[in-house]
Amino acid sequence: MSDYITFNICSHYASAIVNGDYSGLEDHEERELNDFLDNLTREYGSQDLNLIDLEDQFNFKLCEVSNLMGDCLEFNLIPA
Repeated sequence: MSDYITFNICSHYASAIVNGDYSGLEDHEERELNDFLDNLTREYGSQDLNLIDLEDQFNFKLCEVSNLMGDCLEFNLIPA
């Protein structure tokens, strides 16, 4: 069993997750991200996502925040 859980999240959410900078997000995207992060806290006891190495990233996948396809980055979460 791994010590972390991996999430695919669209790259435009990265600044908000890593730096707390929501300035590039639309209001509905900010709400989606906050709902996603709140759910992580409820489900896993943490919302501290760590960005995985950017090399070979930006894969076109289903974003787990918006449930839309997009250029995603992988983030790890270590449950509390």
